[in-house]
Formats: sequence, structure tokens, C-alpha cells
Amino acid sequence: MMGVRAGQERASLVEEQQRQGMQPPPEELSVGGEHRRRLPPTEHVLRSALIRFVISSVIALGIVAAITILWSSHVAKDEALRRAEATGRGVAHGVIAPLITPALLSGDRTARDALDKAASNRMADGSIHRIKVWTQDQRVLYSDEKPLIGHKFDVDEEDMELFGTDNAAAEISELEREENQFERDEGKLVEVYAGFRAQDGTPLLFEAYLPYNQVNAAATVLQRQLLPLTLGSQFLLLLLLLPLAVSLARRTERAQRERNRMLSTSIAASDVERRRIARDLHDGVVQDLAGLGYALTAIADGLPSQTACEPAREGTRKAIRILRRDVDALRTLITDIYPPELEQGQLVQALAAMLRTVGPDGPKTCLDAPDRLDIDLGADASVLLYRVAREAVRNVVKHARATTVTVRLVVEPAQVAVEVIDDGVGMAGDAAPGHLGLRLLSDTVQDAGGTFTVDSSPGAGVRLRASLPLP
Repeated sequence: MMGVRAGQERASLVEEQQRQGMQPPPEELSVGGEHRRRLPPTEHVLRSALIRFVISSVIALGIVAAITILWSSHVAKDEALRRAEATGRGVAHGVIAPLITPALLSGDRTARDALDKAASNRMADGSIHRIKVWTQDQRVLYSDEKPLIGHKFDVDEEDMELFGTDNAAAEISELEREENQFERDEGKLVEVYAGFRAQDGTPLLFEAYLPYNQVNAAATVLQRQLLPLTLGSQFLLLLLLLPLAVSLARRTERAQRERNRMLSTSIAASDVERRRIARDLHDGVVQDLAGLGYALTAIADGLPSQTACEPAREGTRKAIRILRRDVDALRTLITDIYPPELEQGQLVQALAAMLRTVGPDGPKTCLDAPDRLDIDLGADASVLLYRVAREAVRNVVKHARATTVTVRLVVEPAQVAVEVIDDGVGMAGDAAPGHLGLRLLSDTVQDAGGTFTVDSSPGAGVRLRASLPLP
């Protein structure tokens, strides 16, 4: 009983350390006088959280920059069109309208030369590529391209509405109409229309083409103004949030470390309790029942050989058989509660011994596992994987009506897994076979940082898999 007392003293010490905010050594935990490895260390939460924060911040800055560029281009386009409207209105009223005299309307060459000179001077700086003046009958009254003068072309309805008004409209020209034969080689242009009146009040329409690079220039200027302000404020906000993110990450890391420490302590306490129960049963009830069996055997052998004593002898022998069967059942239960092979880290041997208890009336069993493990899983992982396999095999024997059940131990580079596969009736839905037992084990496996899955369908058997990260 010294080992049990030591385990109980250690459990009390752990509880006292928890109350005082202390932590046991990070690598080992003493249980029942023996040292057990802790669960695998958790991921460095602070580092991973900061990496995720930085990555998400960079992505957010990229998205904000892209939105800013797109939005500034849209704003610059609108601003360029408004400037084009203002330019067209100004040229129409300030340059062209004073020169549209009755003489020009009647075809006077001198008046046309004066208008042509004024238009050429206005176009000299390259801010305007083409100037046209339309009459309401959709005829070109004037153009700096002489072949267009006097010809009729179709004018859009929204542009026709500008006749007799002081309004203007601008758009990106597609240069696909017949009247655009002289502008197609100029590249992308902004087309602006402005309504005005001649000296005698005749309603006319002014048309001009402005270079599209004004839009790009305006967009560049706007982006240079907006991007530093937008990204700078965003970056400043991230700098202000960084200490908060670090603080939250540290709290999360401490909570994760505390959670794993408590989980390791609970598994160790469960290990102590299972060992205590197994030893109490073995040293107490089993020994008493075994002694009682020997005593009953002696009594049966000591009874007189007379026929009158035969019923008593037969009853005593029947009681001995029942007693021996119950002792065997208790010993099997002790092995299930605390397999002796797990004390030595021999998970494969423990799984093989567990499958031998299925018996001839159960399904055919098969163990697919390495002859020996080249890595130390630790007692905690070994016990947990063994419990999952044992509970799953019990459910197969009781409920699956299977002919074969296979227990597979898979060791991968980053994890170790146990799989239990049967060819039984299967199940529907996500409920694990055995319901509460495996659900509790599922929660325990997930709390230990592992995964727990059950794949099945009616009539197709069940494939249960529990995996744990390697130390």
C-alpha cells in the first residue's frame, strides 16, 4: 500500500500547488511513486497568434490599398469628366460663341477664318484635339477638320437635349461613329458637348475632344494624396492594436498551458485511482474469494462418501465452480482496469492481451501493429489509446454482430493513431457506437489535442479512429 499512499500524497500536493498558483515540473509528473511523461507540449500560442495577426494585417492593408486605388480611379474619372464639362462650357461660351455671327451662319469666309484662327490658338496647347459646332438639324456648322463642314451626322438624343441650354455633358468616347473618322488615330479621348447660342440667339451645340491622359493624371494625383492617408491611418491602428493582440495571445497561451496542465493532472489522478482499485481488488476481494474456493474444496473433499452426503458435495462443487468463474471474471476486470503491460509502456502487448479476452463466441480478432514501437508514446497516450480500443472492441462484441474486428496501431511522423474496424451492421448518424462511453473518450482525446472520428453506414461496419500528437 506504500505506492498508493505515495500517489495520494502526490495528488494532494498537486491540488495544493493548483490552489497556490504553482505548477509542477513541466516535463514529468510523479504518479504512484513513478514518473510519467506529460502530454505533448502545446503549440506556442503567442508566436502563432502574432504570425496570424501580422498576416491578416498585411492582407487587410493590401485589400484597403486595392480598394483605395480602384476608388480613386473612379473618383478621378468622374472628376476628369466634370473638368471636361467645365472646359467645354468655357470654350463654347468664351471662345466660340462670340465668333458665331450672322455672317458666319450665312457662310462668310472671313468670319470662318476668324473662328478657325481662334480655335487653332485654343487647340495649340494640346488640351483639345478637335472642335465642332453643330446646328439643330444635325449638320456640322464648323470643324477644325474642313472636310466635315456642311455634312450631316447622327447626334445622340441626350446630346440633342443640350441645344438652347447652358448645360454640358462628357463621356469616354468610343470613336465608332462616322463623324469620328479623323479622331480614331488619336487613341482614347474624352468627348464633351456644351449647349450655347450664337450672337443672334440661334441654339447651337459645341463638341470637343480632350485627351484621356488627363484622367490618368488626375487618378495618380488623387492616389498620391489618398494612399498615404488611408494606409498610414490603417498602419497606425494596427500599431495601437498590436499590444492588445500580444496581451490576448499571452492570456490565451497561459490558458492553454493551464488547460493542458490540468488535463495531464486529471489523467494522472485517474491513473492513480485505477491502480488503487486494481490493487484493492487483487489484494482484497480476489484473494478472499480464492481462499474461500480452497476452503470449499477442502470441505467438499472432507465430506463422508455416503450417499446421503452426495447432494451437499455436489452443491459445494457447484459453488466452487461459480466462485472460480467469478474470480476469473474479476481478474479479467482488473486487467481491463489497469493492464500490467502499460506499466512498462508496452501498448502493443496490452492490445494483444485485450483481444484474447474476446473469447471463442465473439468475432474473429486481428491486431495490425508493429512488433515493437521505436518511440516512447508516454503512459498518458498509451493508456488513452488502449481505453479507446478496449471500449470500441467491447461495443463491437456487444452490438455490431460482426464476424471480424481489426485493431490497427498506426505510427505516423507527427501522430500515433489506433483504429478499430469491424464488418458488422454499422450504424446511422454521427453517434459513436457505445454512445456515452466513446463520447466521453472522444472528448478526452480532443482535450489531449487529438482527433476522434467514426465512419460508418448501415450494413457497412464501423471504422473508428483516434489519433494523438507524438511527444
